Parts: sequence; structure tokens; C-alpha cells
Amino acid sequence: MRKDLLSDGLTMPSQGDNNRKRPSIYEVAERSGVSISTVSRVINNNGRISGATRKRVKEAIKEVGYITNTAAKSLRMSKSKTVGVIVPDISDGWLSAVVSALEGFLFEKGYSTFICNSARDESKEETYFSTLDAKYVDGIICVAGLSSFPIDVLTRDVALVCIDRRPEGLKTYYSVESDHFEGGYLAATELADAGCRHIAFISRSRKLSTNLLRYEGFRQALLERDMNCDNLLVEIDDRMPSAEASQAGMGKLLDSGCQVDGVFATNDWRALGAISALVDRGLRVPQDVRVVGFDDSAIASAMRPSLTSIRQDIEGIAREATDLLIALMERAILSGSGKRIVLPVKLIRRESSMSVTSAPRANDI
Repeated sequence: MRKDLLSDGLTMPSQGDNNRKRPSIYEVAERSGVSISTVSRVINNNGRISGATRKRVKEAIKEVGYITNTAAKSLRMSKSKTVGVIVPDISDGWLSAVVSALEGFLFEKGYSTFICNSARDESKEETYFSTLDAKYVDGIICVAGLSSFPIDVLTRDVALVCIDRRPEGLKTYYSVESDHFEGGYLAATELADAGCRHIAFISRSRKLSTNLLRYEGFRQALLERDMNCDNLLVEIDDRMPSAEASQAGMGKLLDSGCQVDGVFATNDWRALGAISALVDRGLRVPQDVRVVGFDDSAIASAMRPSLTSIRQDIEGIAREATDLLIALMERAILSGSGKRIVLPVKLIRRESSMSVTSAPRANDI
């Protein structure tokens, strides 16, 4: 048996039960009337072979039902053509849209995807890193989620890209994110320009880079207008779903007697929870309190009143992350050089931030 054929990751004839053996390269060669080495070159797409011969071999492969041994081929090439995507909450509309776009772009590039839902559990995320490492994935994309980055569990040099995440403790990292500072700035500007003077900010932990940047942009816009809303910061419970946690947090703020005429929630579900708390207390949106969300997810246009929100470029994020990961996997980027890609955001104005009598402005939809 020629050793180089084994190294090509080809399925060899079974020495056991003939009723269960898989079609072999010998059957392909016999059916197409060429040598085994020619079949190998067609399968691995190397060497000079005429178009007619290539077509004949491929037809024979299809006819006999031959399948290459991809596991053996992966070991030989040190590539599995698979990528792991770790997401903190696959039920979140915006996150699932990003993951779906990632899967599509990676598929176009010839990669299969393992999707891992960490449920915002640090230990589960660490386990997924180990599992993906053991499966010999060529790269890992981390979408938002926890601030830590458990790369110490990896036993190989795996290409890593973050989306909406700046990992703690790493001086060099590769990331794709929206301009969260600009998003916070646009949200606060929208509310302040509409006449709001007591604007609440609703978020999960501001330790996460995305939430911190949104807060910094929000605060900068208010400072430019000599406004200070530091007493109206609502940090919701991480253990609860966003809408429920936001409803509880906003309700607590209102019940404390604080005056509120505007709300910026750091995602659309939190905005929905805030509106529920306002309505429960007899307040109207936008007549009494104006509200802006973030993400421009499907619920933003479906809500009543429809929700003004900051739109992120989902396809752009997924495309940039895919291209960056492939460049790292193919060593087109020097290891340790680091790269951060920031994409612009856009405010989509809807009913929740407009006065009842106002007409849509230039950037309304």
C-alpha cells in the first residue's frame, strides 16, 4: 500500500464486514478508468489533470458514493475547515442575527460552524474553549458576552476574533465592533434635543466594554449641554432576562420619586421593559417620557409606540469578523500585531422619541 495515499486522507477498503464497508478509491479508479494516484490528485485538487479526466473522476465519485476521510485529511493538513462561534445568549434577537450572518459568510468561505451558547456562564464558556480546542477548530469567534477571555485553556495556537468585546488582560487582540461611544452620544443627543432634561440610563454592568462606551458617549453628549443625570443610572440584575430586569429597575427608580422624562436603554429589550414600567405607572410614551433603545432589532419597529433605536451593521460586522479570522488562520496577519475594526452606527428615529405633532425628519425611516 502506498503511504502517500494514506496521507491524502482517502478512505481505504474495509478488512472486515464487506456488507458495511464504504466505497473505496479503488472503485472510483476502476469506474473512471484512471489510476489511483489520478483519483487522489482530483480529490485533493493538485497536479495537472485534463478537464475531461477530472469530470470523469468526479462522476465516478458520485456514482459509487465515495466520501473522503475528512478526519484523516484534517490531521495531515493541520486544518479542519471548522470554526467555533461562542455566543452568550442565542435567544437574543440581535445576537442570533449576528451568528446567522457569521455562519453564512463562513459557509461561503468553505468553513463549517460549531455554535456554542454559553448562557453568560463563565465556566460554560471556558468549557467551550476547551471543547473547540479538542475538536481542532481552525478559529474561534467570541460574540459579546463575558469580559474575560480564557485562552489559557487552549493547547494550540488558535485564531481568535472578538465581536463587541474587549477581553480583559490581553494587550493584543483582534476585534470587530460597532462605534458604541457614538451610539450612546446619538441616543443622548436625540433625547436632549427633544427637550428631555432628566434622562435615565439603563444597562447591565458597565464593566463590559460595550456598555461602558455607550455610557461614556451618553454622558459626553449631556455634559456638552450642561446636564448631569448620574442619579438616574439603572444597573439591572444580570440574573434576569433583559426586559424583566429593566422593568424592575425602571420601576424602582420611578417609585423612588426621581423625575424622569427620557430613557436610554442599552438594548431594545431593556427599552421594552422600561416602557412597561412607565405604562404601569400611568406614564405615556412619548408624551410624558421619550425612549431610545439600541440594536434596532425586530421588536423596535413592531412595538407600539415604535421604538427609536441605534442600528448596528450586522452584515458588516459578520463580514469583517469572517475576513479577519480567515486572515489570521491563513497567517496573512502577523501574530501579535493586533487589530480593532470599528463600524459606524445610525440612529433610526421612530415614535418613542418624537413629539406627537412632529413630522419625520431627514434620517427617519
